[in-house]
Amino acid sequence: MRLYLLLVMLLPVSIQASTIEEQAKTLIDRLDAAQKAKDADAMGRLLSGDCVVIMTDPSGGARAVRFFPKQAFLEAFKKRIASIATSSGSSTIQSVSSSPSGEVFVARDTESRSRVGSAVDWVRAREYFILRPIGDQLKIRLVVTEAVFYFPEVPPEPPK
Repeated sequence: MRLYLLLVMLLPVSIQASTIEEQAKTLIDRLDAAQKAKDADAMGRLLSGDCVVIMTDPSGGARAVRFFPKQAFLEAFKKRIASIATSSGSSTIQSVSSSPSGEVFVARDTESRSRVGSAVDWVRAREYFILRPIGDQLKIRLVVTEAVFYFPEVPPEPPK
């Protein structure tokens, strides 16, 4: 499994090898593999230099929106993964569409549970990605993560 994750993270997403939908799905799979491997450097290679990540928090309303340029996002990711003992999740791509300019829009639903200390954070979100070709590779230009459900510090299940 680790070898598969490593290979997925190292393979370039060529924009000439397959359909735009396959390329987009491959890029998102590589992003997930980097996240699971807790590899901020691999994640950074998938983001364009001017990438922006926007995250919402449903409990805070419009004022709870956070904006991250690429480097700030990678630093926040490193801090977050350092605090997580274990994590599990799933995602489903809902749509992929491309524009005449070559940019690609991807929407997906995600759910994750991460153990931080003795509690679990539970998040359901809708993620929107704008991907664009840079040279012969597809890169992530924009990510909007709309948290639709956030339950921090879910108590652990009692022992059976």
